[in-house]
Amino acid sequence: MSESEQQHVQLLALFNVVPHWVWRVSGEEPSESEPKSGSSLADDDQLTGKYPVSGGAWHHITVAVDHFNTLRAATVGRGDHENLTLLPFLSGQYTLLRAVIENACTALWLLESPSQSDRVLRRLELAANDIRNDELYRALINRPGRKTKEQLLAEVRTIANAAVPAHRSKFEKLGYKEIVSVGGAASTIGGDRAVFLWRSCSGLAHGDGGALLHASDHEFGMGDDGTPTLSAC
Repeated sequence: MSESEQQHVQLLALFNVVPHWVWRVSGEEPSESEPKSGSSLADDDQLTGKYPVSGGAWHHITVAVDHFNTLRAATVGRGDHENLTLLPFLSGQYTLLRAVIENACTALWLLESPSQSDRVLRRLELAANDIRNDELYRALINRPGRKTKEQLLAEVRTIANAAVPAHRSKFEKLGYKEIVSVGGAASTIGGDRAVFLWRSCSGLAHGDGGALLHASDHEFGMGDDGTPTLSAC
């Protein structure tokens, strides 16, 4: 089998898991988005109120799966995998992969810590980020909400103070580098690899020439045990 054929087989193995995940998040089986009563995740949700930890994680898993499914369709189509024509693009597919990485890592970042305080505060940090972003959208179309950004952020801080009285979180703007690093470290990819992949995909999505050069210096694949690999060419 040629190197190209081996890469084809590896790619198909990777994409073969997509229909299973689509099925899991599509509602075709009993919903997995609700935590079991008495579980630590259900306890988290009691503390975060209208910003449930479980709901935040499920949302980002769903978004990651949707982009992964779109990436699969854009790369190998939706037909019989035994009769495929690969459809490689210069940078378009990396935009989809970037979204997969960001959202999958966000779900992992939310849930990976054994500390309830960490999980609760991380969920509230996401909520504060959403509030700031929503305010920017509303300002662009001159459509203010019923509550101001400051009022909504104050509500988030009130929930945090009640749930984790000793917290020191300032709920400042949240960046993806830490999220991707922590999420990647909780996976088989690793934190550094995840950040490299994410930065490369972001650069390619933005049309950065340097990102194309750096990405071309590395080869992405899967090891014999099915884990992702990254090596210099």
